[in-house]
Amino acid sequence: MDEIGIDLSENVPRDITVGELQASEYVVTMGCSAQDVCPATWSGDNRDWGLDDPDGKSMEEVRAIRDEIEQRVSEFFDELESQ
Repeated sequence: MDEIGIDLSENVPRDITVGELQASEYVVTMGCSAQDVCPATWSGDNRDWGLDDPDGKSMEEVRAIRDEIEQRVSEFFDELESQ
């Protein structure tokens, strides 16, 4: 990510709280559905992009996954803007 100017050195994975989910209209996962963690009262849109986990992949494979995420995020924002 540093290659493209994004510093993640201070970031660590964490669980999303039920409150955060309930405050969201959309949940996008990268290879695992959020159906099991989304509370029954949540009525948002859950999308799973089914991407490979970059852990243990070659730098070339990680770059491809990163670029796929960038493309999908861009397309998702375009979709939201057109609504």
